[in-house]
Amino acid sequence: MKQLLILKSSPAYGYNVSDANDLSGLAPGAIAFFDLADNTLLTSKAEKDFGIALGRPNNSPAFVIPEVDVASLSVVKAEYSAGAVFTSTITVPTVAAGNTYTVVLIKKGAVPHERNTWTATETVPFGDTTTTASDVAAKLRKYFEAVAEAGSLDIVVSGTGANIIITGKNKGEGFVLKGADDMLNVAPTSVTVASKPIGDKTYVADLASQCAAGKGFNYVEGSGQEIYPGYPEAIDASQYYNIYTLRFKVGRKSAKTRDEKVWQLVHIAVPVGASVASDIDTILGEGDESSSSV
Repeated sequence: MKQLLILKSSPAYGYNVSDANDLSGLAPGAIAFFDLADNTLLTSKAEKDFGIALGRPNNSPAFVIPEVDVASLSVVKAEYSAGAVFTSTITVPTVAAGNTYTVVLIKKGAVPHERNTWTATETVPFGDTTTTASDVAAKLRKYFEAVAEAGSLDIVVSGTGANIIITGKNKGEGFVLKGADDMLNVAPTSVTVASKPIGDKTYVADLASQCAAGKGFNYVEGSGQEIYPGYPEAIDASQYYNIYTLRFKVGRKSAKTRDEKVWQLVHIAVPVGASVASDIDTILGEGDESSSSV
């Protein structure tokens, strides 16, 4: 099982229900954790096996995860991140006649047969006493500008004087900028590592597509929209989410000759700033981004 539960920001924890004996009134987008022994709603850290209920709109029954095994449960909280584009600055040193100055841009994550290296190089002729580091940097920048204009790379080239600044256009698309030849020992003066957004609409929609089979979307082709309107499910583009991932395995506690436990995954998307987040942190015993056992 791999499920995604998307909460709304306004309903409070367990809104409109007092216990799990009747979950029909649970507000759309509201979540409730309940004790399996007596169906009471949890308000403190879960110490025994529990269930999870999510309210749904249009008078639909609550969506229920019937059993979470505490003994095998681990929780990871991924907090919302806007992501970042790559940027790096490298500076051409004082030039000397006869030296060759080279800057290499390497694209990370390239697949086989995809180009991943671009090299700009400039040699100062012997006897040349007028060329400066700024002149060399300008020529190296011009090479990368031409590559960008040709559409080979989604980058922006900037910089003044002896500086060469390469900035990516796409969040999460990583590069390495380094010197070679007579710039071999020249390291970038500043680097921002690219990272993909976590918890935005695109991230949650992708996660929803991974969990679509658990919601009954089977045998989809492409986006699945042709046969499944609304696939995989509606995501509020104005919201940003923290993602809790619960990993556990549920076995059979009686009447068995053998027990093959299968790992289960439940992702809970909680809008940033929602008051219910503190309740979830308390119940799951999760207050940071690292894995923890409940």
